[in-house]
Amino acid sequence: GLQSGDVVLEFDGTSISKPGDLQGRVERASLSDVHKVLIIRDGKTMAINVRVEAMRSSVPADEPKKVERPVESDFNGLGLQLSELSADVAKQLGIDELNGVVITNVKSKSPSDIAGLEAGMVIKKVGHKVIQSVNDFQTAMKDATSIDGVLLLVQLGEATRFVVVKG
Repeated sequence: GLQSGDVVLEFDGTSISKPGDLQGRVERASLSDVHKVLIIRDGKTMAINVRVEAMRSSVPADEPKKVERPVESDFNGLGLQLSELSADVAKQLGIDELNGVVITNVKSKSPSDIAGLEAGMVIKKVGHKVIQSVNDFQTAMKDATSIDGVLLLVQLGEATRFVVVKG
């Protein structure tokens, strides 16, 4: 039932605040039980039931690919996946303003992971450019290079801070 772009808030009643929290809960979860997961999908909070399965070593070539998914990309090798920030998602994340884009995934050991970025953070600025959408982020990244370092203003809850991501 989980889809790419879902933001996981809880797993079996335990709050999830960073990817490592979810990974640890899933690794300890029973393979035979149904687990309740609270998520945000397309700006709406919903509860779904999932069964944890052992990870397959390879994916069959004929497995269907999902066509509909949120706008996501790996930008300039930073290892970030992003989605638009809706009013419902902003509320769930404890953010009052609707400017910025929400990080939905951070690739392990990527420059963004090393810099401490996490799913659920909101990117408000790239350099001095205010970000309102994923398109704004893409445009701002054309002028930035991760080798020199990209300055991002990020927000998590009520706290904002600058982070430099180097490639």
